[in-house]
Amino acid sequence: MPQPMPRALILAAVTAALTLPLFGDEPRKDTEKAAATQAAAAPAQPAAAPAAPAQEDSPLVQAMKRANRRGRKPSMVITNETLKSSKGGHMSSSTSAQPPINVPPPEATPADVEAKKAAAEKELAAKLARQAANEAKLKKDAEEKQLRAARAAESGESDVYDGSYDDAEDVAGPDPAPPPPR
Repeated sequence: MPQPMPRALILAAVTAALTLPLFGDEPRKDTEKAAATQAAAAPAQPAAAPAAPAQEDSPLVQAMKRANRRGRKPSMVITNETLKSSKGGHMSSSTSAQPPINVPPPEATPADVEAKKAAAEKELAAKLARQAANEAKLKKDAEEKQLRAARAAESGESDVYDGSYDDAEDVAGPDPAPPPPR
């Protein structure tokens, strides 16, 4: 029976250690009583400041209230309540430009792959048709050239001038006489 006593002692110590931080944040009761007695003792003084709000204002609101804006009433007072009731008007600013977002291209679907294959086959067929037409034209031109050469050889004419015959005298006549001296 000696074991239940150390267990109970350990349990009490752990419970106390875990509950101490919970009571550490509460103000002392004697300071609360002293503040209450001071407030009860001075009811003859007029209240200079309104009652403290249930929640403290943020540092920005406190600074604005201290500034007092030269005695004017502000058109809109920013408080925690007005911030909570706002319709999510979140604004932000930045001094640097955002770098462009690199988005990978979407994955190709089987229909896209088939369409690309069909387009490539169509382009290849068109290229082969142009190439065949070009070869046919070159073959036809070569055959026409050979046919002309054969006809020229039969008639004795040649497309090439060999320089053996000069018909300039036949066309222009004999050389003109030099002009008389003056």
